[in-house]
Amino acid sequence: MSGRKTLCWGFIISLSISLGMIGLYLRHPRFLEVIELKVFDLRFRWRGCIRPGAEVVIAAIDQKSIDELGRWPWPRARMRSLVEELKRSGAKIVAFDITFPSPEQDPLSAEEYALELIRNIVDLPLDRQKIRKALSHLNPERDFSLALQKAGNVILGMFFFLSPQEVPEGKRLRPMPPFLSSQRYPLVQQPQSPSASASLVPRGYGFEASLDILASSALANGCFNLYPDFDGTIRWAPLIIEYQGNYYPSLDIQVIKHYWDLGRDSILVQMGDRGVESLLIEGIPIPVDARGHLLINYRGPHDTFAHYSVSDILARRIPVETFRDKIVLVGTTAVGIYDLRYTPYKIMSGVEIHANILDSLLHLDFLSLPRHYFLADVGILLAFGLLLSLFLPLARPLVGLGLTAALLTGYAAFSQYLFTVRGVWINLVYPLAQIMIIFTMISLYRYATEEREKRRIKNSFERYLAPALVRELIRNPQMLSLGGERKFLTVLFSDIRGFTSISEQLKPEALVSFLNEYMSTMSGIILHYSGFLDKFIGDAIMAVYCAPISRQDHALLACQTALDMRAALAKINLRFQEKNFPQIRIGIGINSGEMIVGNMGSRERMDYTVLGDNVNLASRLEGITKVYGVDVVISEFTYQLVREEFIARELDRVRVKGKTQPVKIYELMARRQEAAQLESLLNSYNQGLRAYQDQQWEEGIRRFQQALQICPTDGPSKYYLDRCRQYQCSPPVSDWDGVLTLTAK
Repeated sequence: MSGRKTLCWGFIISLSISLGMIGLYLRHPRFLEVIELKVFDLRFRWRGCIRPGAEVVIAAIDQKSIDELGRWPWPRARMRSLVEELKRSGAKIVAFDITFPSPEQDPLSAEEYALELIRNIVDLPLDRQKIRKALSHLNPERDFSLALQKAGNVILGMFFFLSPQEVPEGKRLRPMPPFLSSQRYPLVQQPQSPSASASLVPRGYGFEASLDILASSALANGCFNLYPDFDGTIRWAPLIIEYQGNYYPSLDIQVIKHYWDLGRDSILVQMGDRGVESLLIEGIPIPVDARGHLLINYRGPHDTFAHYSVSDILARRIPVETFRDKIVLVGTTAVGIYDLRYTPYKIMSGVEIHANILDSLLHLDFLSLPRHYFLADVGILLAFGLLLSLFLPLARPLVGLGLTAALLTGYAAFSQYLFTVRGVWINLVYPLAQIMIIFTMISLYRYATEEREKRRIKNSFERYLAPALVRELIRNPQMLSLGGERKFLTVLFSDIRGFTSISEQLKPEALVSFLNEYMSTMSGIILHYSGFLDKFIGDAIMAVYCAPISRQDHALLACQTALDMRAALAKINLRFQEKNFPQIRIGIGINSGEMIVGNMGSRERMDYTVLGDNVNLASRLEGITKVYGVDVVISEFTYQLVREEFIARELDRVRVKGKTQPVKIYELMARRQEAAQLESLLNSYNQGLRAYQDQQWEEGIRRFQQALQICPTDGPSKYYLDRCRQYQCSPPVSDWDGVLTLTAK
């Protein structure tokens, strides 16, 4: 199977799984949602606790207070004493996570409280009848309301019934009293079609507040509704609840408003067709979702905030400066009172949850979903699908496993970084599941098609490397045995000039692309002329003609290959220029002669190739091209075989390293039909070469200068012009034979 086809199937598998995961994401299957929520809870533990500010403390109605002061609920007189004591201690805001919806029912509780209070003051016999008579003139609700008015810093809690079934008989959709109605958000910008967002913001079907005499005496009232996700865990806090067309703030918003001494119009709610667009406090955006819910940024587990027992506060066992300028949340924490909720940090009282919300608001330290979280999640799934489709289909199994593990780990770490440092919650379960499923399916697909892939590779070798060799091996299996035979062949060597410096300029990926494009083009030309691609040596190509299939025109085919390679180079350079790749030149050496051809190597590893001096000579000729500034150099042995078909000019007689006999070499210039274009250049050059060989240096200089006027870039004319000038100044030895001896390979 070709790499392109593998990539295509990998893309199809990845895209199909990605679209399937997006479909699941849109359907919100409960089991995946539960996993994502549980992973969200784990992130708090991975992050660690955040030390809260000192502004919020809790006055806890805990087990100690109940043991010392009696069972809950307590008489109004005791709550009045608590308000007075906190005011005396300098608390700026006292917020009750409690409602007082009914009058005090048990007059004896007030009597018992009075008796206990008097006993603590005086050690005298007590007349119970006189005490009862005195208490008959008391009004607990009135006294408590007067204490609230005098304190001027108390915010009472209330709550809304968010479904019709919850509302007690007679309280469904009852009118909101004016003193509570005035607590609503004063500035609400409605969408063009207000009904569009009505279903998103929680709607109240009734409410429960403190007695009118108490609620009207408090500084403010705020709803303390908290309701869990479907798995029973509280992660969101509703900051806005709609009731009879008005929008009411939470207890936490009321506390912040009065703690910061904000004006009535300092909070703005903007509603859109898709729910709440924004909640602004003094222009500061609070990251609520379309329902008006704030994601709770829990600071830590139970007891993260300072707790003070109400019994200790009333007995003045707490230093008076403890509550100065603080927000004091009054709420129940005793296990038996049943105000315990399940949070990411396990069990926590409701008042502690409000402490977490307040600390987050005070310090503007929020958790939030991305603004367009749906598009973000879908974009992540599509991006991972595309990324996996690019590297998994062609990667080796262990490499693919390593890259997949790295992607899983990297994304998990990135999502935790966003959560911990940026306060952003991005989906983790769907992308991780997608990555693992895509890896598994592509691995199974590749495993299932392994045998077919092997056959495809065999066919690929036949098409691209040496189809004639494969066919010959099929017809003659004995060729697989070690050994070879002597044959008259033609060998072509090609090399890129200055490749080392080119490779230093390019990045590894670009260098591979550069070489692949060059090698593909040149290999195609060689195969077109029935050449056998013996091997690639870095940027060099070695091709053999007349093996393993014998042909009489092997030299002719090699020369045609060389000229077409030179022509193709111009087109390659145009493409390279568009890609900002370096422009290149090549050198080609061709030689014909007897060589040893056959399978060389061992029984475990064999290579069909050619050996011999004539192979080495072809390699030397390729190197000689740089000396004379030409592209193609052929030996005199090849020239004798192609002289009728091609134009070639004599370059020199050279003695290469390792050889004693000189060899005449030629530049292969063009096909015979192109002779007219080169006639004037060749005449001047050939006359100059004869003058050079006759040691007529001045005549040689004149003729080579003529040649350069015709073709200023002609390499051999430049070379011999310099040689003539050198010998004119310093003549050669008397027995000079004109042969150039090359000492380098």
